[in-house]
Amino acid sequence: SWTTMPRSVYATSRGSPQGRPWNADRYFSSLSPIDHSMNQNIRHVGIIAKPKLTTVATVVHQLADWCTARRIRVLLDKDTAALSGEAEGLERHDLVAASDLIVVLGGDGTLLSVARALDSHSVPILAVNLGSLGFLTEITLEEMFATLEGVLAGKATSQARMMIDIEVLRENGCFAE
Repeated sequence: SWTTMPRSVYATSRGSPQGRPWNADRYFSSLSPIDHSMNQNIRHVGIIAKPKLTTVATVVHQLADWCTARRIRVLLDKDTAALSGEAEGLERHDLVAASDLIVVLGGDGTLLSVARALDSHSVPILAVNLGSLGFLTEITLEEMFATLEGVLAGKATSQARMMIDIEVLRENGCFAE
């Protein structure tokens, strides 16, 4: 589940005369995410954990065991494989291409880095918050398995999101991307 857009917004003088409140429903309707039923035919789950978070190894093993019990093949990226003591891991772009679902274990930063790795692939991401506060990663560790059960049962929906690519230009060229 994602945060919903506000119902009304106070616009600046450019958007509304005298900065009066305006109804954002019409404006945001074209920008709001669209719900799609998730494919319940998930055979390959990619797991990507926050790099250098050594406490995640137990969670990775529990998740891998859960998937294996349901005849779902587990794929790990190289960093997650190293954290969990597994010998083999895939490059992120290979993991993304081979996965039907990606489970991200970490926080908002980890989720955003995985979203960048998706590039043109439309693989759903289930983001599990391992920290104390997550704006984008709303699913808690305690909710992870129940949420995955809902995904497999076809009771979950996915929401398409837009990725914005930004460059900061200065006198000497590109300062940041």
